[in-house]
Amino acid sequence: MRQKKIAVIQDLAGVGRCSLTVALPIISAMKIQCCPVITSILSNHTGFSHCYLDDYTDKMPEYISHWKQLGLEFDGIYSGYLGSKKQLDIVIDFFQYFSKNNPIIIVDPIMGDNGKLYQNFDEEMCQAMKQLVSYANLITPNLTETCKLTDVSYKEKWTRDELFSLADRLHELGPQKVVITGIKQGRFINNLVSQRIRKDEWEQRKNYLFDLEEDWEGKKETRNTLQYEEENGTILVKKSLMKSRHVGVDRPGTGDIFTSILAAGAVQSHDLEMDIRKAVQFIKKCLWRSDLLDIPVQEGVCFEEFLTTL
Repeated sequence: MRQKKIAVIQDLAGVGRCSLTVALPIISAMKIQCCPVITSILSNHTGFSHCYLDDYTDKMPEYISHWKQLGLEFDGIYSGYLGSKKQLDIVIDFFQYFSKNNPIIIVDPIMGDNGKLYQNFDEEMCQAMKQLVSYANLITPNLTETCKLTDVSYKEKWTRDELFSLADRLHELGPQKVVITGIKQGRFINNLVSQRIRKDEWEQRKNYLFDLEEDWEGKKETRNTLQYEEENGTILVKKSLMKSRHVGVDRPGTGDIFTSILAAGAVQSHDLEMDIRKAVQFIKKCLWRSDLLDIPVQEGVCFEEFLTTL
């Protein structure tokens, strides 16, 4: 038995609780060694009025070359925000080189939100992100990013079947596991989970509720909508919508917490839906506590208060 390790490719912001300042403690608290590849250093995240930024793009290849010389191997590789086409190309090369021992690759394809791409994302970068996603075992796009990856027009409201169709199109890019995050429905935030899994694995875990329509339109947060279909006789595509009540105001860094928990769980072979429930409940506690302590919204959530619960 040995401790597992994840290479985490993200920026480091001194203030604001996001990216590496979230991933390092979260993954470490879940008993995984977190090995950072820094893409840039910021005094604080860009949600503040101004920040200092030191772009590490040109330093990344030499940094990574020393890992190659050391013969390092990782159980997981997790990439977050990447700010340029050159960074995307460097990370694709990283995936290719460090995939010899078949690590689990997790990609949070951060490109935009609320129907709009971030300022530095052009079509060339979006196409490069599709290539990056093709290497992943698990991806966690929001709806805006899902639409860009699948070439579907963004809209505010979606039917259950439309969301399931989006998940199918994401699978076509390569990932076996897809989580479309932050789907708003009234007082609820939904996460769509779609997994290509072996039939024998499904039979061992077949303990879900199957009331599709009532759950999608209903008011309970503890039930799943679920459908599954057979593929080639041995593989099932299992889809579910996991609902949770919206808590507090939106704060930066919650997506980084969510994917960091899923990344650590993935290399430990945890059940994906169980880890999603863990992540959602953890974030809700952090949001509640942050409001109670009057923490400014731009400073994210006080996840430090609950690290020992992971």
